[in-house]
Amino acid sequence: MVRNINLLISFFISLIVATNSYSQKVENTKNEDIDMFESINLSLQEKPKFYIGFDNKNSFISNRSGWFIGAKVGLEYNKIFRYGIGFYGLYNKTYAKYINGIKKSEEYLSFNYASIFAEYIFKSSKKYEYSLPINLGFGYSWLGDFQTSAERQFVILYEAQLNGLYYPISFFGVGAGVGYRIMLLNNKKIDEQFSAPIYNIKFKIVFGEIFNL
Repeated sequence: MVRNINLLISFFISLIVATNSYSQKVENTKNEDIDMFESINLSLQEKPKFYIGFDNKNSFISNRSGWFIGAKVGLEYNKIFRYGIGFYGLYNKTYAKYINGIKKSEEYLSFNYASIFAEYIFKSSKKYEYSLPINLGFGYSWLGDFQTSAERQFVILYEAQLNGLYYPISFFGVGAGVGYRIMLLNNKKIDEQFSAPIYNIKFKIVFGEIFNL
């Protein structure tokens, strides 16, 4: 986990350096290989476009399925780099608690967070797109009612994914993503495990392509 945290810190430091860099832009050829940070640095010198997307995620909470619904907004640079903020919440909050196969009670679990996201699109064409998004999230988890729950605590999480999209037509894409969530600061007052794999099915509508039809 420490290694992942160090990689995350290094990534965001590099973003700050890239954003404030005044180095001269170099000309690239199609055959020239550049690393990720140089590619991001060059894209940040282009005029950004507004970006908005829905970002639903399937995951696991302890031994149960957890479905998070969310949305994110930000800026996209040269179809290579995006960053912004996102908002997420656990959708399937109520679950039954069984003991020896007998239903004993129902729990009401909530987990909401806002995030800072960055996404590097490392390969794309008119037909496909592959990207590496990361999220640094800040929020709360609790059992019961938000106002009265004694278990409500602040949490911090880190998510990293690999996403792929295929565009059967110019303005519509379908794809999938896999990744992992690590709780950097967990809620120790509730007996739930939130660090887990995440996966999703993605759909994307490119409104700019629709307007250009």
